[in-house]
Amino acid sequence: MQAAKKEHARLLRQKAQNEQQLRTFQGELSELKRTKVRLMKQMKEEAAKNKQQEAQRNKQIAQLKKESRVRQMTIKNLEMEKRQREVVLKRKQEEVHVAEFQLPPSIPPPPPSSSFKPALR
Repeated sequence: MQAAKKEHARLLRQKAQNEQQLRTFQGELSELKRTKVRLMKQMKEEAAKNKQQEAQRNKQIAQLKKESRVRQMTIKNLEMEKRQREVVLKRKQEEVHVAEFQLPPSIPPPPPSSSFKPALR
């Protein structure tokens, strides 16, 4: 009978320890679940933030590419205009040169104008 009481007391202590350990594990599990929810929310927020930043960067890149294209077109247009002006200037210089040779020797050529400045190359 004494042995049975001791066994019963041991079993009660073990049951109490097991219940305490179960409560501890349940508390840890609840904390882990809360941590998981918090981390998932944080990951979702960071993913949305990263997506927004990437969209902003892509928009900025597109804007910079557009500005670059506009600058390149402006450069090409200015270069084409410069070539056209050079062609016109060369043709006019040739016309002046031909006209100087066709003047009668008694008429001296007009003095060069101070406002006319040939293009430097």
